[in-house]
Amino acid sequence: MWRCWGRNGRKRRWRFRVTLPQGVIVAKRHIHLTPEDAARFGVRDKQTVKLKAYTSRPVIFEDVAVRVSPEFASYVHLDYDEANACGFRKGDLGRILP
Repeated sequence: MWRCWGRNGRKRRWRFRVTLPQGVIVAKRHIHLTPEDAARFGVRDKQTVKLKAYTSRPVIFEDVAVRVSPEFASYVHLDYDEANACGFRKGDLGRILP
């Protein structure tokens, strides 16, 4: 089961519940943005973009979903294996490509 947390750390209502007797869930790579940051980067909610990661092993991630809400802090969410594959380290930068 997953919980949603608000931007300021307050617990929000359950959005969904998943129960698997066996298996895994791989979340789609996505970017959470505030409306202000979305406007600054020229993207909109539910848009699909590419993301260039400036890491020790630079890569361009395709099919990255954009999610915009005033409840979000601006962060990129990658699968653990994808982050490891590109050598991601805390503080690495990226660029949103059209």
